[in-house]
Amino acid sequence: MRTNSLIKLASLLLLVVLMLPLSSIAHASYPVFDTSLSDANSAMPSEPLIRRRTPTPTPTATRPATAAATNTAKAATNTPVPPSTYTPVNTSTDTPVPTNTLVNTSTPTNSPTSTPYAGHRYGLVGQGGLGERIDTVLLQAQYSAGVKMRFVQLGWDVLQPSGPSSWDSGIANAFQQRIDAFVSTGPDTQMVLDMGIQYSPGWVNSIDPLVDQYGNVYQAGFPNGGVNVYWSQTVRQHVAGYIQRVFSTLNFHGRLWAVRVGPYMGELLYPERANAGQNLSFWAFDSRAQAQSPVQGWRPGDQSPNGEAEQFYYWYVDNLTSTFNFFLGEIRRYYSGYVAPVTPGAGMWQGNVSQLISRNLYDPSLQWYGTGNYWQRIFSMLPSGEQNVINWCSSMGDGSGNDQSANWWEWSSAKIQAYLAQQNGRRIYGENSAPNAYDTTGGADPRTTMQWIFGSVQDNNYLGLMWVSQSYMADSRYASLAQYQLMISQLP
Repeated sequence: MRTNSLIKLASLLLLVVLMLPLSSIAHASYPVFDTSLSDANSAMPSEPLIRRRTPTPTPTATRPATAAATNTAKAATNTPVPPSTYTPVNTSTDTPVPTNTLVNTSTPTNSPTSTPYAGHRYGLVGQGGLGERIDTVLLQAQYSAGVKMRFVQLGWDVLQPSGPSSWDSGIANAFQQRIDAFVSTGPDTQMVLDMGIQYSPGWVNSIDPLVDQYGNVYQAGFPNGGVNVYWSQTVRQHVAGYIQRVFSTLNFHGRLWAVRVGPYMGELLYPERANAGQNLSFWAFDSRAQAQSPVQGWRPGDQSPNGEAEQFYYWYVDNLTSTFNFFLGEIRRYYSGYVAPVTPGAGMWQGNVSQLISRNLYDPSLQWYGTGNYWQRIFSMLPSGEQNVINWCSSMGDGSGNDQSANWWEWSSAKIQAYLAQQNGRRIYGENSAPNAYDTTGGADPRTTMQWIFGSVQDNNYLGLMWVSQSYMADSRYASLAQYQLMISQLP
């Protein structure tokens, strides 16, 4: 167990051998939002450690449907066809998509152009999910190292295990203990809440399940999620009930800085599935989805003499914005602070989307397009920053891209997402792809190191960084707490 004195000694030694100066940015105050709820205390149950996706090396299109996506697909080498002028019509009857706005396709400058944000909020994933012992000494050492943001990872499956009217007060108390322990570290500690929708309980997984164009029925559940909150009004009602129980039970002591949401792996995606010898899955063929489709019965790969491929794809992508707006509307009943859709990777851009549409949404040269990850379009349609919506990039340091390229779609995931967010008037927060080394000493790609990630935070005007995770810091191959403290001291 590390003590404060050992941490400080390690930091001084590292300052001698590892110092790589970064220009300093002044501290700033960040908004604190209250949700006036009740306290609770109980003994910790035995449960697995914080549950989240573990990124894998660059995947291939044939990996299993349950593998974790890193979504760093780049533009295809094929020359894209010119973009069309189609403007999709929202046909959803569940939650309206905001008025469509044109995607800004102008050539950007070589970095995001919004005014830099003074100060940063640095966080750490650890002790916020069930099963990991609360270590108050380590929490205090992390606070002293500059960790002022903590990550609370809920699980829908453990809080409502047996039905919409169930609620496990013992589990809720266990989460409350973690919130209370975080708050006690210092007066400026704040928290990010992950609702844990991706950890859906068994009773809801079987309600109106997703179906792809081949008739495959998606099996939602631990650890990736994918419950049909996209198209099913019944599932949305259950999600709304869960959100209400969370905010009426847990007390965040006025320290809740942001709520982040995503239905698949905690991110704003449809499930990923590659089918051997066939197209990627598009999850829009259950009866509820088809009732809303602008081209009912048309399937990706079919000929589209009347623009069916284009209409289907934009409708499919736009429904991710509608899904986020549903989450936002429910959360806003109880909380007025930051809400963040979580997005991984570089995503699709207008060029390879045009190519995909020209090939009737079946293009083996591209990856992950069935997940709907067209960030260029989605970022332009999300609610504005004035509505306290921020973006959250979950792929900082994923080894993607070339930030010196003249083409923005060839940049790293971190830079692309910062550009798109700031182009559309929103701030952005970041999370490393995990696990990440401190530097290249052990042979790591420079673009995957903590040093590179901090440079990206600075260069691309990120609000801050949530480091994943405490558990990796004990492994000598990855960045340590002392190294995190060093970098925070250089870029406060």
